[in-house]
Amino acid sequence: MEPAAPGYWLWRLWQAVIVPLFYPLFGLGCAILLLLVPVAHAVLREPKKRTRYFRLAVHHIARLWFNLARLLRVFDYRLVNGQAEHLLPLQAATTDSDLSTAGENAHGHLVLANHPALIDVLMILALMPNLCCIMKSDLSQHPILGLLIRNLNYLSNDNPEIWLAQAQLRLESGESLLVFPEGTRTKPGQPVSFKLGAVELARRTRAKVLPLVVHYNSHYLSKSCPWYELPHSKLTYQLEVGPTINPRTLAVNSTPRQARRWLNQELQRYFRERLARPLAWPTGAADVADIRRVLAGNLQHLGG
Repeated sequence: MEPAAPGYWLWRLWQAVIVPLFYPLFGLGCAILLLLVPVAHAVLREPKKRTRYFRLAVHHIARLWFNLARLLRVFDYRLVNGQAEHLLPLQAATTDSDLSTAGENAHGHLVLANHPALIDVLMILALMPNLCCIMKSDLSQHPILGLLIRNLNYLSNDNPEIWLAQAQLRLESGESLLVFPEGTRTKPGQPVSFKLGAVELARRTRAKVLPLVVHYNSHYLSKSCPWYELPHSKLTYQLEVGPTINPRTLAVNSTPRQARRWLNQELQRYFRERLARPLAWPTGAADVADIRRVLAGNLQHLGG
């Protein structure tokens, strides 16, 4: 067994002190936001403006939280532009003008991501301020979280047909959605396995799909790991922004069932291939501002 590097035990002691104090900070920020709910309802009478206010508030809290995490060396993160590598056999849409009709221009985007740990959703919300998330039904029924979720106007996935219909209306009105196609956190050591709801939504609406691949060097905060089982090395997250996919390239002669299964298989293959690559900081790794500049041309609904 190799001896620990100089400073390792000092770092471990720092983690043992700072982690129990740091992770509740985001909850504290959301608790303060909840105290402002009556004020927001009194000042912002229009529901859309109120929803926008709460989503922007969560976005800024998440960005502050992640920047503080890097400063305190709790974990590190990188955002990588993977749009140049079109591994999916679908036509990539680089601008809104690539769509064939003006009606499709009004659609929002369907953001699909794997879900290895609890905080990857916060990383995505720190990047994209106005996303509607599809939440597990038990979260929306939580006595405290439920109040925040209702004010954020998120959707619950308790009834597949209901949430698909609601999500379709949101996309057609120009709102963008964040969906975790696995339906829950990824089981450590197992390949991602997507349910069909997300691709059915893409098939119905022809909304452009943005894959976000979350790489992670630890099982900490995964489905089988409680928060107090601290990792033995520094946590590293890498969010890879994939190519924007235009589902209108689905074979026109295929049945809905065939199109749904084919797209689901191709998305699973894409995510599995990207996740099989070793986690590393590539040359040109970018920060939040750089990635948002890259996406500015084709993700206007997500940018602010």
